[in-house]
Formats: sequence, structure tokens, C-alpha cells
Amino acid sequence: MRKLLKSFKTEINPTEEQKVRIRKTIGTCRFIYNFYLAHHKELHESGKKFMSKQPSL
Repeated sequence: MRKLLKSFKTEINPTEEQKVRIRKTIGTCRFIYNFYLAHHKELHESGKKFMSKQPSL
């Protein structure tokens, strides 16, 4: 039996200030992702273990 999926379409209309903040946030996220991707690549190439979450206290 096929499962029926629902979807909702939403539209947002941010102000100019909100658009700037959205772009900055996405840019920061992209920077951090690429930074750690490069870091993991360096670790892999040098034969070290990957970084993982910090141990809980």
C-alpha cells in the first residue's frame, strides 16, 4: 500500500534588514562547515583520527 505524503507551501516576505541577517547567517554556516571539512581532510591525510564531539562532563 502506498503512503500518502502531505506538503505545505509557505512564502516568507522578509524585510531588507531580515534579508541581510539571513544572508549573514547562511554565510557564517557555510564558512564553519567548510572550515571543519578542510580540517577533517587534513586529519585524514595525516592519518590522525577525526574530531568528534567533546566528552560530556
